[in-house]
Amino acid sequence: RNPVALNGGLMKAFKHQQDPGHDDIYDPGRSNVSYKIIASACYNYDRPEFITETYAAYRAMSTTIAMRTALDQFTMGVNVQLGSRPADIGPVMDRFVGRASYLLRGGRHVADIAVVYPIAALQSAYSFAGPKTSTRKGSSAEMYYALEGGIVPPETDYMNIGETLFRSLRVDYTWLHPDILVEKCTVVNKQLILNNSVNREDYRVLILPGGDTFSAEAAKKVLEFYRGGGTVIATSKLPVKSAEFKRDKEVRDMLAEVFGISDNNPTTAEIAILVDNFTSYFINSNKAGGRGYFLPNPELKIMETMLKEALPVKDVDIKEAPLWPLKMGTAYDGALTYIHKVKDERNIYFFANSSDKAIETEVALRGDLKPLQIWNPHTGKSKKAEALTTTVNDQKITTVKLNLASVSSLFYVQGE
Repeated sequence: RNPVALNGGLMKAFKHQQDPGHDDIYDPGRSNVSYKIIASACYNYDRPEFITETYAAYRAMSTTIAMRTALDQFTMGVNVQLGSRPADIGPVMDRFVGRASYLLRGGRHVADIAVVYPIAALQSAYSFAGPKTSTRKGSSAEMYYALEGGIVPPETDYMNIGETLFRSLRVDYTWLHPDILVEKCTVVNKQLILNNSVNREDYRVLILPGGDTFSAEAAKKVLEFYRGGGTVIATSKLPVKSAEFKRDKEVRDMLAEVFGISDNNPTTAEIAILVDNFTSYFINSNKAGGRGYFLPNPELKIMETMLKEALPVKDVDIKEAPLWPLKMGTAYDGALTYIHKVKDERNIYFFANSSDKAIETEVALRGDLKPLQIWNPHTGKSKKAEALTTTVNDQKITTVKLNLASVSSLFYVQGE
């Protein structure tokens, strides 16, 4: 969870690499928490391809494991997969991977939410002093101290936040490196715009994961977004220190305006309580429509409540109850996920069900997207999609049915 000892920062490691990459080893689901960090590096630095090596070092293998992994990878942003696929499914998977890669490579990624990659907090928390002994039999203490990131503070919640958004609530997002937030992002019409030549993204919500350190320059952009009517959500712990020297007070003052919480001044934020579980959170607002939420305990129900307020009309709204409990690591057994990209002005939606349970639901897509076609990457066949266009909150919505067998996927593609 703290990459400082290994590569300094997992996103910035790919700034000068043509094809950001990932090596998926040992167990399916083990590295799910890291995929979107690397995919987001592609989006931050405008790279069209995300390559992953898969399967070769898996401890267990089956046709279901192989396909489940591929489905999750493509929704998490992978669009080039290399791997030793099982012989009995190899040719079938080769064709599936080819079709999915062709449709998802390049273009621009669409997401309503940006989450700031908390690298400053991770760097400030890292200590180079390691333990004398290892809790892992046969392993050196120094190796695993570096691998796991040393002593990770309890507020380091960013990977859990990412998984809760993507797998539990089925809402896509992009990690924003604080440098990119400062250098490439502008505030327009209550939205935060990532200004890339190809991968231009428009965010309606900005999330600050827990941590005690934040860049003062990035905090300026957060404040600008809030003053411009944007919605900002912070979790677990608000930063009190600056990543730059002698600017701690600036960080505290700027974030106090956003969230209405300060050590030196009276709290101006309102306290709200979720009656179902007696959990409280803080809401701050301004005349421009900006809102600042602080969630000391960012559990699923609170996150769901915040996003319903912040995103009354989502880019993609899957009409399924949140996935809970959320299994992670080696216990992971699949989920319903998606990715939305735009290529040649055509909207492309990829929905994947990597679980063992069949899915029958509806999906509301923002915009008037008719005509829509269903493209099946497993068979290569396509057909016209039944779609209904309505208006919600003065915005056009296209609703489609989504029927997915276990461990399967479909594309919805705009156009004849």
